[in-house]
Amino acid sequence: MAILRRPYYRDDFEIAIICALKVEFDAVEALLDEVWEGNGSHAYGKAPGDPNVYTTGLIGTHPVVLTYMPGVGKAIAGNVAASLRSSFLGIKLCLVVGICGGVPENKDDEDDEDGNEILLGDIVISTGIVEYDFGHQYSDQVVRNNNYRESLSRPNHEIRAFLAKMGGYRCRTRLTENIPLYLADISAKEGFGTLRYPGADQDKLFEPTYIHKHHTNTRQPVCVDCQDRHDATCDTALGLSCTENGCDASKQVTRKRLEKIKHTVGGSGVSLTALEGEMGIQSPQIHFGAVASGDLSMMSAYHRDKIAAKDNVIAFERTAAGIWDAFPTVIIKVNTSCKCGTAAHAATITKHKTRNPNPPQPATTTTNVTASRTSLHPTSSSSSSQQKIVMKLLPASNLLAAGLLLCQWVSAATPSAWTFADATLQISQKGAEAGPKQKFTSTSPISDALTLKNTDSLKILLTTKEGDTAKRPHQLFLFVKDTESELESFFSFDVKESGKARLDLTQKDIPVALLSAPSLSFTLVLGSFGQSTPLSIEIAKITPVLDAAAKKALPEPPLKYQKLNEIHHIFRAEPRSPPKVISLVFLAAVAACLPGLFGAWFGLSANLSHLPKSLAASPVAHPIFFASLLAFEAVFFAYYTQINIFQTLAAVTVISPVALLSGSRALREVRARRLNGER
Repeated sequence: MAILRRPYYRDDFEIAIICALKVEFDAVEALLDEVWEGNGSHAYGKAPGDPNVYTTGLIGTHPVVLTYMPGVGKAIAGNVAASLRSSFLGIKLCLVVGICGGVPENKDDEDDEDGNEILLGDIVISTGIVEYDFGHQYSDQVVRNNNYRESLSRPNHEIRAFLAKMGGYRCRTRLTENIPLYLADISAKEGFGTLRYPGADQDKLFEPTYIHKHHTNTRQPVCVDCQDRHDATCDTALGLSCTENGCDASKQVTRKRLEKIKHTVGGSGVSLTALEGEMGIQSPQIHFGAVASGDLSMMSAYHRDKIAAKDNVIAFERTAAGIWDAFPTVIIKVNTSCKCGTAAHAATITKHKTRNPNPPQPATTTTNVTASRTSLHPTSSSSSSQQKIVMKLLPASNLLAAGLLLCQWVSAATPSAWTFADATLQISQKGAEAGPKQKFTSTSPISDALTLKNTDSLKILLTTKEGDTAKRPHQLFLFVKDTESELESFFSFDVKESGKARLDLTQKDIPVALLSAPSLSFTLVLGSFGQSTPLSIEIAKITPVLDAAAKKALPEPPLKYQKLNEIHHIFRAEPRSPPKVISLVFLAAVAACLPGLFGAWFGLSANLSHLPKSLAASPVAHPIFFASLLAFEAVFFAYYTQINIFQTLAAVTVISPVALLSGSRALREVRARRLNGER
C-alpha cells in the first residue's frame, strides 16, 4: 500500500480545493478520508493577514487543503487565491469547485452522433478558459480583449498532456464506469441520502429565442408587464416555474440521447440504481472543452449560444478567471437543467483535477469542478434561489460529481504506476546449498518466519515495471526497520535498464543497533519522478540471529535530531618565539661567515674604488637598493621570531617593488660605466 504521510508543515500541501457555495463545500468535505481540523497536532494555521478559512485532510493518499469562498465572483476568487498562496506555498494543483451554466451541445465531441449533447448531470472538464466579460462595451456588442498581454494563458504542458490522456477512450471509459460507485458510496453518508436525480422529464431545454416569462396560456392573472412577446420579463415571472408561466412545451428542443434514456427507463430518468434501489443515479457522460468565466451570470440563451459559437466554449462559470493567474486552472462542471434558464445556471458543480507534483511543478495547477446545466429560457435568478434549486433538484450525480472526479483523478494522476513482478527472497548459508526461494507480490508478502544468521546471505531478485513495461525506476531500495525503537536503515538495489533488480545483504551490512532487535521489518520502496507517492510494501519480517561466540560490537548511539548543549571552544595558546639563546647562536654563526665571504670577494679582484663614483652617479638608487636587501633580511628574521605569515607577506609586498625599481636603476648605472671603460 502507498505511504500515507501527514504533512509536517503547511508548505508540504500540494493540492488545494476551492468552493464557492456551501453545497459544493459539503460535497467535497464528505469525500475526505481524514479530516485534520481542530486537532492540536494537525493545526497548520495560516499566514498573518490571511482571511481564508481552511479544512485540511486526506483524499486517497493525497493531503489536500479545502478553502471556502465567502461569495461568488472573479474578485473574490482572486483574493482567496492570493491568500491561499501566501499560507500554502507548496500548492501545485488548485481545484475550484463551483457551479456554472452549460452549453447544450459540445461541438468538439464527436464520439457518436448524440454524444455531444450535454444533459442534466453530465460532467464538463475544461481544456482552457475564456474570460468572456473582459473587454469594451459598445452600443451593439461587447468586444473582448483577447491580445496576448491581457488574455488568460493556456494550461501548462503537463496539464495539457494529462487532459489529452484523460480524454482518451480508456481513461474516459474508466471514469464513467466508476461514477455510480463513488456516488453510491457518498450517498450512504449522513446528509446526502435525500439527494436524488429528479428524472429525465426535468431535463428541459427550450429554444434559445423562447423567453421564460408570462404567456397568454398561463393560469396566472394576465401580466401587463411581460404578456407580449416583445416585453421584458417581469420579476414575478423570474421566480415561477415553466408550468406556472405557461411556457409552451412544444418549444422544447428534442435531444436524441435524452429520448433514449426516457425510452429505456420509461421516463423515470433513473438509469442506474444504488443502495437497494432507494436512490436513483444518473450515469453522466464526460465532455472536454473550453469554459467561459466571468462575473456575469449567463441567463440569456441567445448570448450564451453567441459566445459559445464565437469562442467554442461548452460551459459558463463565475470563479476560475480570478484564480487562473495564481494557479494554472482546469475546470470541470456537472450539467444540470431546471426551469428554463434559472435552474440551468444553478446546476453546476466544480470539477476537480490533479497534477503530478513533482511538479512540481513545478508550476502550480488549478482545477475547477462545476456542474453545468443545459440552458432553457434566458432568465435570471438570485444566488439564494439558485442554491435552493440546487438543494432541491440537483441530483447526487451533479452535486457529487466533483467529488467523484476528485477521487478518480487524484488516483489516476498521481498514484504510483510502478509495480514489480517475479520477486523472490532467498537466504543461503555460507558453504551450504542455496536456500529456498520465497516468492512475494505487492499484495502477498512473505508469511513464513525467516532468520538471518551471521553466516547467511540474503538475496532479493525482482523486475520493476511501469504499467506493463519493464523498465528501470528512479528509486528502488529496501528499508530495514526495528519497529520498537524506530531505528532504520536503507539499502539500494542494483537495477538494470531492463528493470532487473538485485540486492545482496549480510549481517555485516546491517547496523549493529538493528541486529539487536528481536525482529526487523523489510519494506520495499519503489518510486519515480513525476509522482508524489511511491509504492511501499512490507515484504517480510526477519529475525537476526547473532553468533554467541563472536565478540559483540558496541553499537553507536542512535542519532537524534534535537537541541544540543552549548559547545565551549578551547583555543591553544599561540606558539611562542624560540629562546633568545638560539637566536643569538644563529646570529653568531651568520656573523662568523661574513669574514670568509668578504675574503672570497676580494680574492676575486673585487674593490671599493668605484663606490664613490657610483654614489655620485646614482645617489638614490644604490642606497635604496642595498637598504631594501637589508629590509628583506629583517623581515625574514622577524618572521622567524615573532610575526606570522600574513604579516610577512604584507611586508614583502611593500619592499619588493622598491627593491626591483632601485636595483634596476643601480645596475643600469654600473653597466653604463663598464661600457665606457670606466671599470
